[in-house]
Amino acid sequence: MKRLSGFLLITAVLLTGCSASATEEPGPAEEPLPNAESCDAFETTTRDLAKRMVEGSDSTNSEEFMETMNGMRGRFDEAALRGTGDVKERIGTLVENLPGKVHMLFLQHDRYFEDVASVSRACEADGTPINPIIWG
Repeated sequence: MKRLSGFLLITAVLLTGCSASATEEPGPAEEPLPNAESCDAFETTTRDLAKRMVEGSDSTNSEEFMETMNGMRGRFDEAALRGTGDVKERIGTLVENLPGKVHMLFLQHDRYFEDVASVSRACEADGTPINPIIWG
C-alpha cells in the first residue's frame, strides 16, 4: 500500500508540474526591428532600378522611362525617411550622391554601387540583412 500511495503522490506532483507549465504566461513578444521597413523598401528599390537599367527602354529618351528612373530618387528618399541611425544616414548619402538624372547611373555607377554596399552593411548590422541588386 505504501508503494501505491508513493506512486500516486509522485504522479500527482508530475501532473501538477505539467499543468503549471501549460498555464504560464508567454514571454514578451519580440519587437520588430526599427529599420526593417526601411531596409526592405531600399532592397526593393535597388531591384527595380537594376531591372530598369538592364532592360532599358525602347528609346532612352522616352519620357516615361525618364520619369520612372527619376522617381527612384523619391523611393530611396522614402526608404531613408522610414529609417533611423546609420541606415537612414547611409540611404540619405546614396540619395545625395545620385546623379541629377538617375538614368546616368548607367555611365556613373561606381559610387552608387559603393553606397548600396554601405547601406547593405548598415541593414545587416541592424539585424535586417538584405540582398540588393546591382547591374554590371
